[in-house]
Amino acid sequence: MARSFRILKTLGRGAFGEVHLTEIRSEDDFVQTLAVKWLHEQHSDNPEIAGRLRDEARLLGLLAHPNIVRVQGLTKLDGRLAVLMEPVQGVDLSGRELPPEAAREVVGAVADALDAALHTVPPGRTEPLRVVHRDIKPSNIMVTPRGAVKVMDFGVARATFDAREVHTQSQQYGTARYMAPERWLEGVSEAPSDVFSLGVTLVELVGGEPMQRPRLSRQGFEEDVGAALSRLAAGPGAALEPVARRMLAFAPDDRPSAREVMDALGELRLPGPDLASWARGLTVDEGPPSTLTGTMVTEDTDAATVTFIAPTATASVQARTAPAPPPSARWPWAAALVVPLAALLAWGLWSPGSAVPEPSAPPVAAAPVPPAPALQEPLPAPVEPEPPTPRAPEPVPQAPEPVAPEPRPAPAPAPVRPAPVRPEAEAPAPEAVAPPTPITFVVDAGVTATTPHGALSAGRSALPLPRGTLVRVEGTGPQGPFGCTIAVGTAPATWRVRADGRCVQR
Repeated sequence: MARSFRILKTLGRGAFGEVHLTEIRSEDDFVQTLAVKWLHEQHSDNPEIAGRLRDEARLLGLLAHPNIVRVQGLTKLDGRLAVLMEPVQGVDLSGRELPPEAAREVVGAVADALDAALHTVPPGRTEPLRVVHRDIKPSNIMVTPRGAVKVMDFGVARATFDAREVHTQSQQYGTARYMAPERWLEGVSEAPSDVFSLGVTLVELVGGEPMQRPRLSRQGFEEDVGAALSRLAAGPGAALEPVARRMLAFAPDDRPSAREVMDALGELRLPGPDLASWARGLTVDEGPPSTLTGTMVTEDTDAATVTFIAPTATASVQARTAPAPPPSARWPWAAALVVPLAALLAWGLWSPGSAVPEPSAPPVAAAPVPPAPALQEPLPAPVEPEPPTPRAPEPVPQAPEPVAPEPRPAPAPAPVRPAPVRPEAEAPAPEAVAPPTPITFVVDAGVTATTPHGALSAGRSALPLPRGTLVRVEGTGPQGPFGCTIAVGTAPATWRVRADGRCVQR
């Protein structure tokens, strides 16, 4: 039976669609109010955009958790794909300073959601979804006036599925200052990367100020993170500093799991009002004005047969239409072909008070991340623009904040796809012409590797490498071809080239 949709108000709009608070009435007068995420007409026939929207909807339909926004279904309105979502009217936490106790509760709730998304086995499945959000930050966390916490925007998440519509094997997504160092250096985005992003979020929520992106050299990283944590330790949220320090560890293996973060925060009690008391003072924006308020739209009668685009084996986005199953098997078939999240940054619709977040500015492509091991997604990262922050010159170039174009040095020659090296937003390092730095490589057994500056022999080998550069290591191991990037500083260092294709500083 076709349902009627009456638009009550617009919650948000973006380049690819809009979100409306909508009253939905069936023919038997069953009425419910939901948020409807509705593609613009010109994008409804785009298989990639529509596929990504379906990916997000199907994943969120499986994630039944009180701190994750819930999807109620997919349909078509006036020939345009639409997602029916739980209406969440609150405020995002971007730029907000919370009392330490309220911040503790928020971060604990987000950690609980991340743990559930990673480990929960949905009904009808035998394996967990292994969801990695990949864009945890204050603007993707909403709090309602009743103190409920919702993690938003799983549009760039990654998960384990048997099938999916859109593959994102050529790009990596995230927001620059919240991205863990391994995402910049190795293209790795696993559960510890989300914990790092949540650690940055914790520091910002308690301090009320943005935490500047740490430098990528080990020494520079430790100095920058230490400075941020010293400010946290000096304030009323000092009890949070030990937890935040572990969450912001340079090495992924040194960080706690989301469950351990939740447990550690649950043992603390901090000064200030709790989350429920703080949230009662929130004012929810009514959203942008719209001429569509009061408009009636009727659901397409063929909405239940929305085509499913099966995944392909190629890295590029390709699509084909699968034949529709018989009505008796339609919904079990759809549940069995649930797909993971692909990159939907451009879709993110957001304005204060909306049910779906939108980046504050259009995402801008950042430096490509070179191919990672076969079991990982080798993706370069479009990241949200952030203002440049003055900082003393750092000898290790990092992936830059998106700022005004600057002169770009030519990448060092390499026999196999060298990673482009882009300058920081600061002045060029004065050590650009300094003597090379001795780097010792410890290569695991069964691994063959090379750099633009020479091959690496099994066991230990040493190479003088240009200081203040990122050097690409290409090779083959037990898991197949791999590539990783090391940062060359001013002091001698030892790097291990592991059998799983990762380069780890020792």
